[in-house]
Amino acid sequence: FMIVRMGAVFAWEAFQELIDAGLSFEEVDSIRQTLVDTQGVLNIHELRTRKMAHRVLVDAHILVDSRISVSEGHSIAERARARVLASHEVVDNVLVHVDIEDDPTHDDSSNNIPERDLLLKNLAEILFDLPKPEHVVFHYLAGKVEAEVWIPSAFFKTKTAIKIAGDLITERIINHAYFSAISLNTRLLSTAS
Repeated sequence: FMIVRMGAVFAWEAFQELIDAGLSFEEVDSIRQTLVDTQGVLNIHELRTRKMAHRVLVDAHILVDSRISVSEGHSIAERARARVLASHEVVDNVLVHVDIEDDPTHDDSSNNIPERDLLLKNLAEILFDLPKPEHVVFHYLAGKVEAEVWIPSAFFKTKTAIKIAGDLITERIINHAYFSAISLNTRLLSTAS
């Protein structure tokens, strides 16, 4: 009986290693808490775990502030990944996907927004009487685009020029198909050595 019982236990354990299975609810909750406790992570809307043989793999979608840079989002994801690996010895690998909006259904309304080249053409039409932008950053939020536009600092010499530009842009983007907001910026460089 003991030999048969031990054979069945070993066979069951070997079978479990051959199929993908998730971690227990307690282990998943612990990993979730580790990710949420990472500075910069606002929330998690998808967390999957699976065991393959003796390996445990984690796949997480973290939510970060929509106004941060790509490099900062990547840094937050790397810190979250490192914290899970350091805190949970059973985990062999973590894949962290960075999201800026809570999209549990993956209904990506930004699919209706054209590619960057066409957005830049639309933006040029809005900014046609302003200096050519030095740099443009697009934020894809809630099915629309918010643009951060860097204009040469010479343009910002008078408050009147800034006000006129702001009024024109505000008027031109009302009910615009793609843009919900445009901000004008300039780079201030230090002259100190």
